[in-house]
Amino acid sequence: MVQAFAEELTFTLEDEIFRADGAGKCLGILNSPALITVAAEGGQSADTLLLANLVKMWSRCWGRSRKNAVWFISQDIEPQLFTLSQVAGSQGFPRAPAAGASR
Repeated sequence: MVQAFAEELTFTLEDEIFRADGAGKCLGILNSPALITVAAEGGQSADTLLLANLVKMWSRCWGRSRKNAVWFISQDIEPQLFTLSQVAGSQGFPRAPAAGASR
């Protein structure tokens, strides 16, 4: 019972941090006027991630904040994220986050 209560409390708090509308509670990240979004590439299929998307997102991060920046992702995107590659000449090479992947 104690564990179930703690897990539900954690879920509720995290959900509020991300999605709350600010009416009598926190203003969540996704509803904040500070939220920055990046448009999909022309012809990009729904539910896909391209290296160009990451480059655009990183370029929108204020330079002085990059050292301490945190990105939150859905776990659904991990297979695409960890298999991204970039063509260089006739070869491709993997693209990992600059500081490596961490949790």
